[in-house]
Amino acid sequence: MYKVLLLLTITCAVISCSKNNSIPPPTSTIGANGLMPLAVGNQWNYAQKFYDSASGTVDSTSTDLISIIQQTTVNDTTYFQQVQSSKLETWASFYVNTDSNTLIKIDSSYYYTFFKRVTSKGPVANSPDTVTSKCKGENTLYAYTGDTTIGSYTGCLKNVVTTTDCTGQPFQQYVYYLQPGTGIVRIEYYLIKNDNVTWYLKYTEDLTSFIKK
Repeated sequence: MYKVLLLLTITCAVISCSKNNSIPPPTSTIGANGLMPLAVGNQWNYAQKFYDSASGTVDSTSTDLISIIQQTTVNDTTYFQQVQSSKLETWASFYVNTDSNTLIKIDSSYYYTFFKRVTSKGPVANSPDTVTSKCKGENTLYAYTGDTTIGSYTGCLKNVVTTTDCTGQPFQQYVYYLQPGTGIVRIEYYLIKNDNVTWYLKYTEDLTSFIKK
């Protein structure tokens, strides 16, 4: 019964999303060999730090966990359901490696490019903002070339997601660093101050361990 509901969720998401995104529907069976190694049982453990908006000092610390709990294949596409302990989502969320350079995510009724490896830097994808309470705008994904070292993780790729409201004003940014074959090793979350110019760091997540099944 659960698998039937899962298939219905995925099918509805792909059909709905095709009306809202410019990227084609995913068609891939790539799992463990993609940018983010996807297999049931894989887990990524993170250490979180939350920062004071005025001083930039650490306010508090916590942990986070991303786990792959289910996989299923529909129309030649393999979907990997993920859960994140810091987010109490009421809908199913999935990752798909569409090729060796592209990671797609399905949240609620939207699918979008979550991470992209590129040969020239710049904006690579847009998706509607469906989460924030501001007047809804869009998310723009920017991908960068070159490798970065994050702690003990070398050869990491960088992507940035900037969210703008319906007036075009940017107000939040996610910065992701991903090591191919390991997954996301660092997340930085920024918010803009009331001057609509100055950014401040809200929290970071750093990978402490990757458990591969």
